Amino acid sequence: DDKELQDTGLVMGAIYTVLQVVEVEKYRLLKLRNPPGDHGEWQGDWSDDWPGWNARLKMKLEVVEDEDDGCFFISFDDFCQNFRTLYLCRYYDPNRWKEYKFSENWRKVDGTSQGLPTKHNPNCKLDENPQFALAIDRPTDVCISLSQTDNGVAVGEPLECAFCVVRTPKTLPNRSVRVTELTMTNVVALSGEPCEERELNVMTHLRPGAYTILCAVYKGGD
Repeated sequence: DDKELQDTGLVMGAIYTVLQVVEVEKYRLLKLRNPPGDHGEWQGDWSDDWPGWNARLKMKLEVVEDEDDGCFFISFDDFCQNFRTLYLCRYYDPNRWKEYKFSENWRKVDGTSQGLPTKHNPNCKLDENPQFALAIDRPTDVCISLSQTDNGVAVGEPLECAFCVVRTPKTLPNRSVRVTELTMTNVVALSGEPCEERELNVMTHLRPGAYTILCAVYKGGD
């Protein structure tokens, strides 16, 4: 219960970072970092003050005596018992990945909130939706995110939307063009069904060529 969790030194509802997963001498361990703030630390087995430590294990796990670094080890079993949710996050090494950011809006006044072509939106002018050119000169992994924020700040409720990556026709191999239709052959990546999410993400592998990223709300005029 909550009292038992507090007695362990863990902070209820806080987020801990998994820094390392290791197996040493048949022990399965995780190295965690405390959440920010002034609070206690894990007090169970493999904690900093655990009497079961010996010099050999400390050397193998590179444990530094009396180091106040906010990190601690915990057994796999204790981790499973005390934590209910584990989030896996993809890390993009800034030395290997380049990041580009662009801002755009869906506006009724200039017709850029055309929506997607459906039976509920028969007058959609697809090519007037916000679109971005993308040129790939070698086989590349690409991560594309659409975030509905104002300078990084969430404002209002997110609109139901989606985005897709469209390959330029082979007749125009070196130039991105505005998308006028979406087909089974020209769409190479899709964020999924339109949804009211603050951020949509697509991770895909693209071959050399020209592409267009089209971003659209689901219903025209939103």
